[in-house]
Amino acid sequence: MGRGWSEKRSSEWNSPPPREFHLKKVFLEQKPLKMKLQMLSIQRTMKKRETLLSQPRLQLQLQSQVEVEEFDSKRE
Repeated sequence: MGRGWSEKRSSEWNSPPPREFHLKKVFLEQKPLKMKLQMLSIQRTMKKRETLLSQPRLQLQLQSQVEVEEFDSKRE
């Protein structure tokens, strides 16, 4: 079963129907554009993350501590 399938596949590769081949070619030509767009969106999210991470974590921790302390004093 497996051998027959692979043989069939290789014969298809050797002589692809013109229309299917054309579609494959078009798809391959369009692919880089999609990849580029994906990369750009990924880079954008990475930059956002970087700006978030570049803010000193300690400062954020101190801020949250102060907020908690203020909240505690308000409760009393």
